[in-house]
Amino acid sequence: MALTAEEREVVISFSDADNLATVYTASPKWIRKFDRLVLENPAEYAELTSRRQYAGTDVISKTYTMPIHLISIRTKSREYTDEQRAIMAERLKAVRN
Repeated sequence: MALTAEEREVVISFSDADNLATVYTASPKWIRKFDRLVLENPAEYAELTSRRQYAGTDVISKTYTMPIHLISIRTKSREYTDEQRAIMAERLKAVRN
């Protein structure tokens, strides 16, 4: 049974008493993202728990830990001109080749 959109949440919690944040997610997109971060940066990201709906089924939620200093809140969206977009597209094309 799949989770509803309301159930697929991401919760980040931390306190001033510790330098680590706990991230709980039931969103498959964020599970994939954090799984990749755990593999690429095991010194900073760690998986704490995972939960399955039924034995042998897909994972429906996971909890991770990470340093607080890696959490970022952006103040505004980035706006690019058409010229900037073209430059970025060329740069990406060069990297892919």
